[in-house]
Amino acid sequence: MMLSPFFTKLACGFALFITTNAFSGIFDFGKTPLQKGETWLINFDSDDVGPYSWLQLYLDWSGPKWQMGRNLVSVVEGEDLAFSGKALQLTYPAGISSCKGRKRCINWPVDLGIKLDRLYYGYRFKMPENFEFIKGGKLPGVAGGKGNAGGQVPTGRDGWSVRMMWDGKGRLVQYVYHPEQKGQYGDVLYLDTGGAIELGVWHTVQTLVELNTPGKHNGRIITWLDGKKVLTKEKMRFRDVNRLKISRFQFISFFGGNGPDWAPRKDEHIYIDDVRFSAKTPPFYTDDENKNKSDSAE
Repeated sequence: MMLSPFFTKLACGFALFITTNAFSGIFDFGKTPLQKGETWLINFDSDDVGPYSWLQLYLDWSGPKWQMGRNLVSVVEGEDLAFSGKALQLTYPAGISSCKGRKRCINWPVDLGIKLDRLYYGYRFKMPENFEFIKGGKLPGVAGGKGNAGGQVPTGRDGWSVRMMWDGKGRLVQYVYHPEQKGQYGDVLYLDTGGAIELGVWHTVQTLVELNTPGKHNGRIITWLDGKKVLTKEKMRFRDVNRLKISRFQFISFFGGNGPDWAPRKDEHIYIDDVRFSAKTPPFYTDDENKNKSDSAE
């Protein structure tokens, strides 16, 4: 007997609820190595090649509370597609910009399992040789509080965010929402890379975000790209209350801005591999001399 669409959705929702709670008991979701003072490493080598399943996403990222755009993510392997082993392929459909639809934007919050005042994080990424930058787009970063974005100017008491972005000329920036930003939208901090990011090769980005002491301007952002320190921004104010911490990694990526002039003209792809978090020591680079050693796969 065929079930009506309503009862089909109801049955699927019930099955998802049961499965989620069952797996939560087995895998202890919400627990991460950061809680033990260890580095949290996420690669995709144990995932099945093909569409990124709900279960794979849930296991890889310790049970995100929600997700958008999983239909746009695949697990791929091969030396042309992964830095090592397997990687995620992110797809950006032609004609689509911004993050307004559940199946049109890649977005899920990763709970770090601990609230921190400072965090190192990074990942490897590659844009194919035929990638077109258009006017720019967003890449993953970190956030606290309500993770202000989309024109929500932080007050110092509600939230903040630091995400990476590429612009229309292929230059990389840190896109920062903080209480002292110059306008309605976040400040753009250009990385000192000498121009556009090189296409068709893997890059490793690592960032330190250190929140300010409330009442002081002693926060900072430091970013390394491929072993070189390319951004140092100090004397920053992210918060006015101590309860605003670094609490999550926002795995988000899309073309935009908003509007058709931001949208890709053809389907585009970016590859992500080897995501790392550490509250204590840099997971990739400590200085330029460590580039070769820390760039080796683990």
